[in-house]
Amino acid sequence: MEAIQTAQTQEVIVDKTEIYNQTFELLSDTKTTWGVTKKPLTCPDGYPTESFGIYRNDNNKWLGTVGKTYEMMQNSTLAENIIEASMDISEKFRGGELYGGKKVYYQAQLQDTQIANDTIKRYITGLNSHDGSSSIGFGFTNTVVVCQNTFYMAMKEVNRFRHSASAQQRVELAREEIRRVLKAESGLMDNYKRMADAKISNAVTKRVIADLFKFSEDDFDKDVKDFSTKKVNDMAKFSQILESELSSHGQTLWGLFNAVTWKTNHQDVKENKGLENVMVGSGYRKNLNAYNIIVDALPTLVATV
Repeated sequence: MEAIQTAQTQEVIVDKTEIYNQTFELLSDTKTTWGVTKKPLTCPDGYPTESFGIYRNDNNKWLGTVGKTYEMMQNSTLAENIIEASMDISEKFRGGELYGGKKVYYQAQLQDTQIANDTIKRYITGLNSHDGSSSIGFGFTNTVVVCQNTFYMAMKEVNRFRHSASAQQRVELAREEIRRVLKAESGLMDNYKRMADAKISNAVTKRVIADLFKFSEDDFDKDVKDFSTKKVNDMAKFSQILESELSSHGQTLWGLFNAVTWKTNHQDVKENKGLENVMVGSGYRKNLNAYNIIVDALPTLVATV
C-alpha cells in the first residue's frame, strides 16, 4: 500500500515538474519572464493617495493606475494556469505582450481545421491586463494560413480569477472557461463552413462596407465628391482587397469575411501594431461586426445557394 502511495506521489511530482518546465519555456520564448509590482502613489506635496501604480519589475515601466483593492496577476501564474488547464487538448503554447506589457496573452494551440481550401490555425487565448482596464479574459484566435488573416473573439471576463484563494481554484476556473470557449469555437468553425458554402451577396457586402467605413447604406447612392479624399481612397483600396480575397477564397461570404480581416491585419496596422489591432484595437471591433453581419445573413443565403 505504501509503495502504491509513493508511486502516486511521484507521478504528481513528475506532472508538476513538466508543467513548471513548460511554463518557464513559454515565459522565456515570449519574453514575459518579468513580473509586476504594485506601489502607492503620492500627491506632489508628498501626501499619500488611494491610488496605486502597476510597474514592470524588469524596467520599472509604469503600466497603469489602480485602486487599493486591485489584485495583481503575475505572468507566470497565468501562463502556468493555462498550460495546466489545457494540457489534455494541447501540446504547443505561445504568447506575447501588447502595448509594452499593459496586456499579456498566452495561447494553447488546437488542431488545424480545413475551411474550403484554407488551413486554419486555431488557439485558445487567455488575456490579462496589467493596466487595470479589464479582468482576465478567455477567448479564441484563428489564423488563415495562406494570407495570415487573424480573427480574435473574446468571451466573458472572469472577475473571480484574480481573487481565487488557491492555485487549484484558478486552474479549475481556467478549465471551466476553456470548455466554454471550445464549445463557442466549434460554432465559429461551423459558421466558417457555412460562409464558404454561401455565395457572396450584394446586400450583405453593402452592410459590411457601411459598418467598416462608418456610413449608412443610403450613402452608396451618393456621389464620390460627397466623401473625403481619404475615405474614397480607403474604399478603393478595400475594393482591391475584396477582389483579391474573392479570387483566393471563392466568390463567397467566406471571401468577404477574409477581405475584412486582411484589411485589419495588414492595411490598418499603421494605427496599431499587428495583433494589438485585432485583439484589443479598432480591428477587433471591425472584424467582430463583419462576422456578426455575415452570420446573421447565413440562414437565408445558405438555403438559396
